[in-house]
Amino acid sequence: MEAADFAMPGYVLIKKSQSAWDDRDAPRMLGLARAAREGPWRLPARVMAEAVQQQARGLAMLGTGQRQVDDMLKEARDFLDLAAEDRTSLAAHYDTVLFKVQTAICYGESGRPEQAVEIYGSTLTPTVFSARDLAYFSTLKAQTLVAVHRLDDAALAATAAIGAASAAGSARTLRELFRLRRRLQPWHARPAVHEFLRLMDAV
Repeated sequence: MEAADFAMPGYVLIKKSQSAWDDRDAPRMLGLARAAREGPWRLPARVMAEAVQQQARGLAMLGTGQRQVDDMLKEARDFLDLAAEDRTSLAAHYDTVLFKVQTAICYGESGRPEQAVEIYGSTLTPTVFSARDLAYFSTLKAQTLVAVHRLDDAALAATAAIGAASAAGSARTLRELFRLRRRLQPWHARPAVHEFLRLMDAV
């Protein structure tokens, strides 16, 4: 505020909204995303896209209809299409590929895990994402694979993510891996799942 960077407070609210996602606190996530979008500031298009996408995820987590979630995602994509006109580096990481992954998360939360898995499969590549980010999103993909009962695939994807998450010291990814561990525990007799659980015990 001292530097008259009036977009930054809105962006901070988006980051807080993302932290609420880590705790799966949907009402707080949605409220913070709305506050970022509706506050007394003018946000760059790329930041607005991220705020609206966060709203879509919050709505999906709260059981809002798929059509409303999709309408919100379309609005976010429209903002992202305007991002070339932004004259700021704020949220420069938020591009079309990352938006697709965020869409996959929204689909998973709105009861469309099959579509989410398809998007993850076409976008998660080491040539696009850093090892740290790839491990995080691969873990979210693994959680979605459990939802479509592809248990071995989920365990294998998560096993591949453990090393990168540990090397990067990514507490966020490790938190998601432990969340996945709880979901896979009932199938501990399956070889791939057993190996994943064994490695998680070591972590």
